[in-house]
Amino acid sequence: MKPVPGHEASPEGDDSRALELLVLTVTVLDPDRAASLLGGLAESLRPAALRRCARLERMGRSGRHAALARVCAHRLASGAGRVEHIPGLLGAEVRKRLAPGDAGPQGSGPLERWARRLAAEL
Repeated sequence: MKPVPGHEASPEGDDSRALELLVLTVTVLDPDRAASLLGGLAESLRPAALRRCARLERMGRSGRHAALARVCAHRLASGAGRVEHIPGLLGAEVRKRLAPGDAGPQGSGPLERWARRLAAEL
């Protein structure tokens, strides 16, 4: 896998990747409040999350979106992460869109747009 900008190599492996995905998701969906939202993490996670957030903020919007797309695409392509592994509300929205017979309303907020993008890629 290509290194993701803002990604730190870590011996924790899966935990580090999960934190990376969380930080990417929060930073892409709400860049203005990302640092304050991530500031609510546990003491052990907060410093690494805020460092990653600061690096991602310097990348700009398109870089953050590309980084999130690469992480999600790799996880889905490798079989290491299926739709059920997409975190939080974004994951719930993607699963809802992929459910058989989904003809629900198509929102226009950032969450809905990302869910449509990810669902289209699957």
